[in-house]
Amino acid sequence: MKQIQQLFLISVREFLREPGILFWAFVFPISLALVLGLAFDTNRTTQYPIGLSQIPPDVLKKFEQNPHLKIDVLENKDQVNAFLKKGKIVLFLEFRQNAYYVYYDKNYDNAKLAYLEVIKTLSNSSQNQIIEKEIEIAGARYIDYFIPGLIAMGVMNSALWGIGWTFINMRIKKLLKIFSASPVNKNYFFIAFVFARGLLSIIENLLLVVIVSFFFKIPFLGNLFDLIFVYLVGYLSFSGIAIFAACRANTTVVGNGIINAITLPMMVFSGIFFSYHSFPEVLVRIIQYLPLTILADLIRGIFLEGIIWKDYIFPLSILAFQGWIFYLVGKKYFLWK
Repeated sequence: MKQIQQLFLISVREFLREPGILFWAFVFPISLALVLGLAFDTNRTTQYPIGLSQIPPDVLKKFEQNPHLKIDVLENKDQVNAFLKKGKIVLFLEFRQNAYYVYYDKNYDNAKLAYLEVIKTLSNSSQNQIIEKEIEIAGARYIDYFIPGLIAMGVMNSALWGIGWTFINMRIKKLLKIFSASPVNKNYFFIAFVFARGLLSIIENLLLVVIVSFFFKIPFLGNLFDLIFVYLVGYLSFSGIAIFAACRANTTVVGNGIINAITLPMMVFSGIFFSYHSFPEVLVRIIQYLPLTILADLIRGIFLEGIIWKDYIFPLSILAFQGWIFYLVGKKYFLWK
């Protein structure tokens, strides 16, 4: 028992002497739970974004009074297409020829829940026929929305786990100390690892695009050069973030915590699995400038809307600037020993 007692005390004291481990073991999970709890608060009324067109004024008023629906009155077909592709609406309702036509993706849960709210509202305010339609617009299905976001998430994970975690592991094994003593140029050191991991990232995501395009017929309306350019700038930007994330961590617990602290919130908030426009407007104004949000929106825009360089140059510049700032800070405070 004395041996067990002493070994137990050694383990506890070793844990308590590491303030970084204490933070990532206790403070970070609680903070993340609070943030995600606020984002997915069940006490807050869930609003499903839908688009309406040609709806009679009295019925439109009923829709505006429904607390579970977020209404956008759309003027033309081009606007409808753009809102569906960007995920700003999950359902479109149109009144024509004395009937209501409801367009939505039956494989998307949020769209089905929005449909139930629409049916409930119409049954209380109108006796006109309701005709259910599957969305036939290229790029407006949920899978079309999801796959470009998945590619963007793959870029982020390739950089942060492939580069950031590698540097943390090298520091733990004292390999960085050897490199710091060598005459190697520090910039060249980072560039070599970024390029090596970048090649693997391209192969991973190219394989993903080929497979999903074959099985799900994902439309590609843009230019391949635009996609490659945005992809590379996005990867370089996240590489800068990865170097920043790995600049001080010297244990696996702290390194794992830092990378998860960066990736998890963006995976939840940046519109990968569902549109971030369903969050409160105050949050949306912040979310739209997150690196993963910018990259996912740009890749989705090239795939589904065929945007060209004039459309993406400004947000891409913001993404590149973010990555450059993180790289400079990470390089300055990078711990080699």
